[in-house]
Amino acid sequence: MTRWRRGVPEVIDRAFSVPVHDTDAEGRSAATRHSGDIVSGAGATLRAVITPSTTLYAITRQNSPRPDEERGDPPVPSNRPPASPNPSSGKSVRRESVAAVRKTSNNRTQLIIGAVAVVLIIAVVVFGLVQNKANDVRRNDGYGIATRTTATISEGVITVAAGTTGKVIDIFEDPMCPACGDFEYQFGQELAQPLNEGKVIARYHFMIFLNSVSPSQDYSTRANAAMMCVVQNSGSTPGVFAAFHDALFSRDFQPEEKGDSDPSNNDLAAKATAVGASAAAADCITAGTNIELAKTTGQASSDALAAAKGEGTPTVLRDGVKILTNDNWIPDLLAAG
Repeated sequence: MTRWRRGVPEVIDRAFSVPVHDTDAEGRSAATRHSGDIVSGAGATLRAVITPSTTLYAITRQNSPRPDEERGDPPVPSNRPPASPNPSSGKSVRRESVAAVRKTSNNRTQLIIGAVAVVLIIAVVVFGLVQNKANDVRRNDGYGIATRTTATISEGVITVAAGTTGKVIDIFEDPMCPACGDFEYQFGQELAQPLNEGKVIARYHFMIFLNSVSPSQDYSTRANAAMMCVVQNSGSTPGVFAAFHDALFSRDFQPEEKGDSDPSNNDLAAKATAVGASAAAADCITAGTNIELAKTTGQASSDALAAAKGEGTPTVLRDGVKILTNDNWIPDLLAAG
C-alpha cells in the first residue's frame, strides 16, 4: 500500500523531469532514451488508477516473495512479455511542447495586434474630433460676405473681384461637397475681406463629379447652372453673386450626400431672389437654361484640376501650384510676394 501511493508521484516526477530538447549523437531525445522506464512505471500507475485493488495486489506481489520462493522452489517463469519502450513518446512530448510554445506565441501576437488596433482607432477618433473642432471655427467671424465684389464668367470660370490687381487664386469646388461647405464656413469671411479690399481675385471652377451622391442625381449640375444664371443676369450688382455662393454652401441649405432630398430648381431660384438676384436670373434657374453649359464646364473644371495634379475638392491653386489650406493660408497668401 505504501509503495503504490509513493509510485504515482515518482513516475510523474520522472516523466516531467526529462529535458525535451536534450538529444544524443544519434538525434534521440532524453525522453526517448528513458521512455522504457517511464512507460513501465506509468503503466503500473495507470493500472492502479483504473483498477486500484487489482493493481495494488499486482504491485504487492512484485515486491513480496511468492509462495514457491518462500518454500525455496525455483521461481515460476512468467509468460508475460516484458514492456517494450515506446520510441514515439519522446517525440510526442516534444511536439506537444512545441505546440504549446507556438500557441502561447500566437496568443501573444494576437494580443499585441489587438492593442495596436485599439491605439490606432483611438488616434483616428481623436484626430477626427480635432478636425471637426477646427472646422467649426469661423475665422474673421462677423465680417460678412464680399459685398463690394462683382462677378463675371468666361469659359465657365466665374471670377469674383473688387479690382484688377489682386493676387489671383483658383478655387475648385462642387456644390455637393461637404468639405467645401466646411471650407466656406471656416474661411469664407476671412477671404471676403481681401476680396473686398482688392487684394485677392478669386476664380471659381465649379465641378459636378458628386452628382451621383445627390438625391436627384444632378444637383451639382443644377446648382452650377444656377450660379451661372446669377452671374449672367446679376453679376454686375456688387455682392449678389457672393451672397448666392455663400448661401449654396451654407450648412442650412447645402444638401447632404445620399440624403433624402436636395433643392429643386424652384428652391434655387427662390434663394437667388432672396439674396438680391433679378427676376431674369430666377427665370433662368427655373427653366434650367444653363444645364448643358454646366455639364461642359463641370468636366472642364475636372480636367483643369487633374492637369494641375490636384485631388478632390476644395482645392486652391496659385499660379497652378496647390496651396495648403491650413489655418494661416490666407495671411500667408497676402504676405507672399
